[in-house]
Amino acid sequence: MVTLLVSWNTASTAHGQDLGPPIRLLKAQDYYGRRAFESSGSLWFGLYEINGVWELRSSRVSIDTITTPGGCTPEATRVSVDRRQEPLFSIQGLPGLSEGRIEVAFVGSAFVDPGRPLELPLEESDAYRVRAQGTRRGRPGDVTFADYALLLEHRTKSQELAELGLVEAAGPNVVFAGDLDRDPRLDLIVDLRRSYVGHHFALFASSPTRRDSLVVKVAELLVSGC
Repeated sequence: MVTLLVSWNTASTAHGQDLGPPIRLLKAQDYYGRRAFESSGSLWFGLYEINGVWELRSSRVSIDTITTPGGCTPEATRVSVDRRQEPLFSIQGLPGLSEGRIEVAFVGSAFVDPGRPLELPLEESDAYRVRAQGTRRGRPGDVTFADYALLLEHRTKSQELAELGLVEAAGPNVVFAGDLDRDPRLDLIVDLRRSYVGHHFALFASSPTRRDSLVVKVAELLVSGC
């Protein structure tokens, strides 16, 4: 399993210098091979479910190399946190994050079938929805969708999140939807993989957007299969 951490810097620049820290998305787990993850030992905000309530909690991330006899590679990269419970994801650098309870509309793994949008209600806002476009192909047990795309809708606005082309029905999934920075607008984590192999997690945040956008993609975590 090969993993790549991709981060963005959404702050404006002056004289070629960044004015803000990069935004990163990470998941605590083992990854096959040596990976050069950044920010080992630094402060992150983890998404934790505690007694049925979702919260952001500060934690420190450790990145270590371990041996994996009989694995896909002789060594693996272990990403862990300094808490007993592992977070759903860890996020670093996103403006507005702070410890405490957050509102969550969805956590899970939802493939959005064209014609069956995923409704995502927030308490202080009209409902958001993720809608899919695409043409169904194949037979039961071997279904694919051609020209598949995901769109986010809110009131009269509609924004394309990703245009993925040909995907398997077990491919792209919404995995988290909620208000991370309490603005109150929807933030999303979507797995943009095209098949059941590997993962392509993308963080879409509302806070860095312009007026004509609902969200902007600010970080990715790519994990390919063994």
